[in-house]
Amino acid sequence: MPRTNHIPYLTAAACIVSISILLLTRAMPIQASAQASAKAPAPAHAPASTGSISGNVSDHQGSPLAGAQVTLTKLTTKESSNGSTDGTGAYSFEALKPGHYTLVFESKGLVAKTQSVEVKAGKKSKVSERLKPPELQKKTNVE
Repeated sequence: MPRTNHIPYLTAAACIVSISILLLTRAMPIQASAQASAKAPAPAHAPASTGSISGNVSDHQGSPLAGAQVTLTKLTTKESSNGSTDGTGAYSFEALKPGHYTLVFESKGLVAKTQSVEVKAGKKSKVSERLKPPELQKKTNVE
């Protein structure tokens, strides 16, 4: 047999090998992702490891206090964060580690107030406060 007769067979074999490799490489990622998802299904809702505190600060008449200072302190570590209310009297502290905290609410010309709150993982705590002028505070205590 002359040498030229083997070339069509070799060419056909090379094409078959190339097509097989191409098909296998395309199929492998699909199989790998199908196996991965079958082994470890993603949870529908992962539990949160932090909580948050938000609320509103108003004056004694219920009007929102914009710019009121809100100080958050974690009782175990004494770490504190400062914030202030927006134009609607709202404030928030996000991504807080679970634990016991104190909130101090202050606004110029009004009596400061302190509240305690427990932050729980995955929970949103609401803490609102009304601040009174000193003269109303004294009258309230006397009555």
